[in-house]
Amino acid sequence: MLGETLTVLAVRWLKGDFESGPGFYAVIEAANQDGEKVQVSCGAGTVMAQLWKLGELDAFPIQVAIVESGRTTAAGYKPMTLEHRNAA
Repeated sequence: MLGETLTVLAVRWLKGDFESGPGFYAVIEAANQDGEKVQVSCGAGTVMAQLWKLGELDAFPIQVAIVESGRTTAAGYKPMTLEHRNAA
């Protein structure tokens, strides 16, 4: 789902099973560009913070894409963020 435009309709927050990290993750309720309903789980900190803030702002539905940074962290991860996509 990386890089694909999604219309985020809602977000659910679930408890995570991993000992490291924040202890929870987001389940994104969305529609893809064909209008098909999809669910995407994401535990990336920046993406979750952005989703939380968008929910606080009552900004759903909103078109976004989950994108990876071109750079890798020292731990070997590529940070992810939400990128706003304009409605076509």
